[in-house]
Amino acid sequence: MRNRRRGSTLLEFTLTGLPVMFLSLSVVECGISMFEYNSMANAVTVAARYASTHGATCGSPNSCTIKVSDVANLIANTAWILDTSKLNVVLTANGVATNCKPLNTCQTNAAPSTGQFPPSGDNAVNMDITITATYKGTNPMPMFWPPNADVDDSGYTLGAQSRQRIQF
Repeated sequence: MRNRRRGSTLLEFTLTGLPVMFLSLSVVECGISMFEYNSMANAVTVAARYASTHGATCGSPNSCTIKVSDVANLIANTAWILDTSKLNVVLTANGVATNCKPLNTCQTNAAPSTGQFPPSGDNAVNMDITITATYKGTNPMPMFWPPNADVDDSGYTLGAQSRQRIQF
């Protein structure tokens, strides 16, 4: 009787264990994606609040102006889990947009990061500041099909936006 059941454990594991492992890895990947989105949305909101409190009349004389690099570094430090080379950010004040595509181009002391944000003239009280971010996530499927790992560049794009009004 024992010889007739030989190999049944391997078959049962194959039929149940592999789908359970695939499902577990999928849940983990969805959790990581949710954490990335939440980090990005929080960073965009924090940066918009920070920029909205540094308008034209925030100090006497206006000694508290900030640069684009200050906002970019705040986003990068708040969303520390994200790769800044995959994070695209657009800073908009009164219709004037500053593109940081990718974000790490605005973290240095080179243009456009040296400019003031919100720009002078577009930083009056009650003007809107909008910060929009998109993040290109990676597709987890090449993990299951390694021969396609270097060919498959598909993924998903996460987006977040925050609009704040300049307070003072």
